Amino acid sequence: MIKVFFLILSVSSYGALPALDFKNVEGAYDSQKGSAYAMYAKYKIDSVLLTHTDINVTFNMDKKNLVLQGPNTEVHFGFDFSFLNIFQSASFFGVDIFLNKEEFVTTAPSLEANIGDYNYSIKNVDFYAKMLEKAPSDELDHILDSFISRGHIKVNKVKYKVSSKKIIKNDLLSDEVDLTKIKFNKNFSSIRATLKNLDLTVNDGKVKGRVYIDSWINAWLRFNGKIRNMKKSKSVEIELNYAKLGIFKVKKFVLRALRKLESDKIKVKGNIITIILS
Repeated sequence: MIKVFFLILSVSSYGALPALDFKNVEGAYDSQKGSAYAMYAKYKIDSVLLTHTDINVTFNMDKKNLVLQGPNTEVHFGFDFSFLNIFQSASFFGVDIFLNKEEFVTTAPSLEANIGDYNYSIKNVDFYAKMLEKAPSDELDHILDSFISRGHIKVNKVKYKVSSKKIIKNDLLSDEVDLTKIKFNKNFSSIRATLKNLDLTVNDGKVKGRVYIDSWINAWLRFNGKIRNMKKSKSVEIELNYAKLGIFKVKKFVLRALRKLESDKIKVKGNIITIILS
C-alpha cells in the first residue's frame, strides 16, 4: 500500500486551504469519533492533485486528524474537529462538499443530530460561504470568517421535540404577548414540531433570516442580529436583536427556547448565544 501523509497544521504551511470536492458522503459521529464513506473525493494541496472513488473516511477529535483510506492510498490530514462537540451524536447521508479559494459549498439532503435532550431531523441543507482572500492562521477561522463576511444557509425542513403547550404559553407571556390573539392549532402535539424553509443570510457580521413554524401555530418567524468569531476563546457569539412571530415580537420567547439547549458547549446570557468550539 502506498501511504501519503499530509499534515495541515497551519495555513502558512501551504498558503491556503486545500481545494476539496467530495461527492455523496454518508456517515455518523458519536463520542468524539466518526466514520464515513464517500463515493468520490478529489483534493488539491499546492500542485498535488489526488482523486479517489469508493473511499472510507475516519476522524478523531482527540488525535485531531482526518484519515482517507482507499484501496491503494491512505491520506492523513491534521484538523481540529472540536466544533462537533456541540452534538452528542450525528449522522448524515448524501453530503456534497466543495471548497476552493473562492467559495465553500455544502449540500446535505439528510441529517440527524442530537443536542442535549433534543433530536433534530434535518432535510435539504445548503451552506455557502464566499471565501476571503486573506487566510488566517487557522483553517476553521478561515471558513468562519468567510461565512460571517458573506454567507448563506437554507434548510427545507427541521423536525424536533417541543415543550408542552403550557410551557410555550408561559414563555410567550415573557414577551407580553396577548394570548387571546393567537389561534393555537387544535391538533398541537407536545412531541414534535416542524420548521420549514429556513433562509439565513450573513453580510459583514449582520444576520437576517426567517423560518416558517408548523406546530402549535402556523406563522413566519423573522429575526436579525449579529455574529462574531471569538478567536481567543474559540467560540462564536450570536447576538439576537429582533424576533417577530407573525405580528408578535417574541425575542424573549426565542431566547427562552434557546436556553433549553444549553450545555457545556452552548450558553445563553442576555441576548447573546455563545457556541463554544473547543
